[in-house]
Amino acid sequence: MTIELIISLIALALALFAAIRTFFDGEKVKNQPVTEIQPKAKREKETEDIIKKTLQSIEEYRK
Repeated sequence: MTIELIISLIALALALFAAIRTFFDGEKVKNQPVTEIQPKAKREKETEDIIKKTLQSIEEYRK
């Protein structure tokens, strides 16, 4: 039980260290996706395409 406690405390310390380091360094995490701002018109067109594809797949499934 003592070993488990020590391992969990080490894991907690490493997690806190990683969180604090990224907070103060201000660097992006390598696995974090890049978010790009898209114009509203482009997003609406994409949603229309998705809706059309969804309806087509439902119709094909019913056949």
